[in-house]
Amino acid sequence: MTSSPVVCGKGVVLGTSRKIIYLLRPKDGKVISKFKLKASPASAPLCAGETIYISSQREDGVLALRRGKPIWQTEIPDPLTQPLAGEKRIWVGSGKGWLYCLASSDGRILWRYKAEGPIYSSPMLEGSRVFFGDGDGHLYALNTGSEELLWVFDAPSPIISSPASYQGGIYFGTYGGKFFAIDEESGKKLWDFQTQGSILSPPSFGEGRVFFGSNDYHLYCLEAESGRLCWRFKAGGLIHSSPVFAWGYLFFGSFDGYIYALDGEGKLGWRCKLGGSIRHSPLFVKGLILVGADDGYLYAFGR
Repeated sequence: MTSSPVVCGKGVVLGTSRKIIYLLRPKDGKVISKFKLKASPASAPLCAGETIYISSQREDGVLALRRGKPIWQTEIPDPLTQPLAGEKRIWVGSGKGWLYCLASSDGRILWRYKAEGPIYSSPMLEGSRVFFGDGDGHLYALNTGSEELLWVFDAPSPIISSPASYQGGIYFGTYGGKFFAIDEESGKKLWDFQTQGSILSPPSFGEGRVFFGSNDYHLYCLEAESGRLCWRFKAGGLIHSSPVFAWGYLFFGSFDGYIYALDGEGKLGWRCKLGGSIRHSPLFVKGLILVGADDGYLYAFGR
C-alpha cells in the first residue's frame, strides 16, 4: 500500500506500489475498476465528485480520472503531496518547493508559489486560505485565488505532516517532534508541545481534544485550547497513522503491525495483529474500519 484508502462515491480508492489505482466495493473488497499508472502514486489519491486526482512519483505528474479513464494530465516535476480540491481548483506541492494551483476542469496551471524548501506537507483548505508546510520548517498561509502570501510561521524543524484546522486554530507537528497550535488569522503561536519523536501525520479532533501519533511510539491526547496533556498511550512501534473515531473508540495503526482501539481516556479496548507494518491511516466507511498493511492487503473490521 502506498497510501490510506479514500472514499469515492459508493466505493473506496486505493493506491499501490504496483502502480495500480483500485476502486473497491467497501463491503467485500470486490474490485469495481482499476487503472495502471506509469509510476507509483506519490501519496493518497483525492476523490472530488466523480473525479479521482493522483500525484505520481515520476512520469504521470498530476492525473485526473473519471470512470476509470484519464480526462487530463499535467506534467509537474516531482509532485509529492496528496492533491487538494476546492473552488474549481486543485493544489499540489512538489519536492522542488513549488505549490501549484491547477484548474480542476482541464489541469491548466493557474499559478504557482515558491516555498523556501521542498513541500512534503499536503495542503489544507480553510475558507479563502490554503495552508501548507515545507522541509525548511515554514508553515504558509496563501490566498486561494492567487499566490498572495498572507503570513508565514517559522518552526524549528521540517514540517512533513499536513496541517489541520479546528476552532480557529491550525495544528501540525514537526520532524523535530514538536506539535504546534497557531492562530488561523494571524499565524501567531498559541502553544506548543514537545514529544520525543518525529510527527509525520496530521492530527484528529474530538470533544475539544487533539490526537496525534509520534515516532516515540506514543499516541497523544491534548486539550486543543491549551495544549495540556490529557493522556498518552504507548504502542509497540512508530505511529504514522492519524487516528479515526468509530463506535466510541479511537482507531490507529503502528509499525508494530497492530491496529489499536482505545477508549476516550486512552485505555486499550482491543488490538489486532495484521500481516505487516501499518504506515497509513485507517478509514471508517459504510460501518467498517478499513486499514492497509505492508503485506499488501486491505483489512476490514466490523463492529
